[in-house]
Amino acid sequence: MEDVLYAVAAGLASRADMKRPLDWSEGTPERKTFDCLRRLATALGNRLAGVLELSTICVLDSMIRIWNDSYQGGQYGLIVNDELLIGGRNYLHMLAGSTKLPDCTVVLRQVGRRWEVLAHFTDPRTTKIIIDELQKHSSTMLRTVEKLKEDLEKLPSPAPASLTATMEVLLAALKLAAVAEDKKTTA
Repeated sequence: MEDVLYAVAAGLASRADMKRPLDWSEGTPERKTFDCLRRLATALGNRLAGVLELSTICVLDSMIRIWNDSYQGGQYGLIVNDELLIGGRNYLHMLAGSTKLPDCTVVLRQVGRRWEVLAHFTDPRTTKIIIDELQKHSSTMLRTVEKLKEDLEKLPSPAPASLTATMEVLLAALKLAAVAEDKKTTA
């Protein structure tokens, strides 16, 4: 569980304007965030110990909701293993525009037993682009991944680095969805 806490803390503590590498020593914002998340995870585990086994994704979702409710600053969204979770709800099943977009989004992936932070972006317009594209393509996959890639290449140039990284994550998610639905991918 500690590796996923480090990944979430890295996403929550990093900023686009940060020019230094992450520092996990005592007193740094990264370490304070990690320590807070560890206390949240322990509290969640103690509260439900013996009642039911919580999945890691459920714990992550709960931690982000508690973080958003308890701490000053922006609201955070969370994408875990290509599933978009925002504030404890799967955003894809909500009506477009029915909730405020998060100020920041943290993208995590599980690789075997290890967790890593893939991206962190703060521009709500970037979040909206991802949500719109996922809503258009995730359930029906009417267009191929190649067509989506062409659409993404039509975005203004030069695209901000955060937008480019976000679109790469989106393309990877759509490729996985296409494979899962036995669709032919051409990208």
